[in-house]
Amino acid sequence: MFLGSIITMAFMSMLFTWIYNNTGGSVFAALLFHPMVNLSTYVVFPVFETQTGPLYYLISMITVAIIILAVFGAKRMVRGGK
Repeated sequence: MFLGSIITMAFMSMLFTWIYNNTGGSVFAALLFHPMVNLSTYVVFPVFETQTGPLYYLISMITVAIIILAVFGAKRMVRGGK
């Protein structure tokens, strides 16, 4: 569980970075994304109440981050796009 949490946080930080950099440095967009992730994870789809939920959550975070990297490239993950 601890290793899965560390991996999930790493990929979530990639998503936060991508949102921040691709909205012109909007902190508000990143701040809005955070409660939406929490709302969907704990209220709408309570993934941590099942035994396989955390695994699916980890796999979905990795998949979304890889898709974003594949579609937009690593250059969109750095400030200024250089």
